[in-house]
Amino acid sequence: MALSIKPKLILPIAFFGYAVYANLALTTLDLERPGWTGFFSGGFAQTIDSLYRSNLPHREPAVGWIGAARYVLLNEGRDGVIAGADGWLFSAEEYRPFTPEDASLDQTVAWIATVRQRLADAGTSLVMVPVPAKLDIMRGHAGGDVGGAAPAARAAAIYDRFVAALGARGIGTVDTRPGLLAAPDPFLQTDTHWTRDGAATVADAVAASDLI
Repeated sequence: MALSIKPKLILPIAFFGYAVYANLALTTLDLERPGWTGFFSGGFAQTIDSLYRSNLPHREPAVGWIGAARYVLLNEGRDGVIAGADGWLFSAEEYRPFTPEDASLDQTVAWIATVRQRLADAGTSLVMVPVPAKLDIMRGHAGGDVGGAAPAARAAAIYDRFVAALGARGIGTVDTRPGLLAAPDPFLQTDTHWTRDGAATVADAVAASDLI
């Protein structure tokens, strides 16, 4: 009977043992201790919660391991990350169902036109180099299970409208999308930035334009 009970005690003993260790570790840190302000309104509990969330020992490794487990077992990224196919990661904001109106393109282009005029008054020309979304360019890696087709099409439409709106205002613009679409892998697999080839593709597009 004793042997059958011991394994059941391992988890609670480990849990309470770590709780004691973690609380002792917190006492050694130079932290601002919570006061009694807001004790009856919830402020005290919120302060305690923030204290533990930010300073528990092994917090960063634990978050990393949990994130890795979610990705491996469920193909889910951490907050702000969408896991596509073939190990590709995308920013969650690229999947937001926003429209050109939500993106405030008209107001943005009007502001850019104002900046262009101020620069012109100072003897400087403005050339815009819009960057299409990674999800648009690498849509083949978006993965059908996360519904990447519709967000990718939205991103492409907004990019096209932005470029057209800049042209309608007479603002010099280098269209980087065709070159990036033709490049083999212009974006990093697990990051939102260009690869070396992607950066070279954009640089070549800028150099080939008659705006520079």
